Amino acid sequence: MARIGFSQRRTVLYLYLWTLSLAALALALRFVPYSDDHGNFDAGWTIVLIAIGLLAIAASIYLVYVLEIVKFRRFRERQLAKQEGITQTEIDEEIEREIETGEFPAMKLDD
Repeated sequence: MARIGFSQRRTVLYLYLWTLSLAALALALRFVPYSDDHGNFDAGWTIVLIAIGLLAIAASIYLVYVLEIVKFRRFRERQLAKQEGITQTEIDEEIEREIETGEFPAMKLDD
């Protein structure tokens, strides 16, 4: 993450929060009494367990989303930099427009 522009503090914070959410889900699955031995669910504890699960899923999706956006931005920046006569400001504006609108050309993987 440091190679793609994240500070060390931000990287550690993201990874700790993500790990914490997954650990909370694991502990909740083990120790939260969301059902009895006969398969009957306790509504309150089941809601707590679902909330913790959704938090862990959301944290995972967010982390993947952030990393993919960064990958797209760097890939697209290299692609636009190959064009002659385009400034860095124009490249940044074009990438921001593409990310905001979701309109960008099909990508070819050519290195």
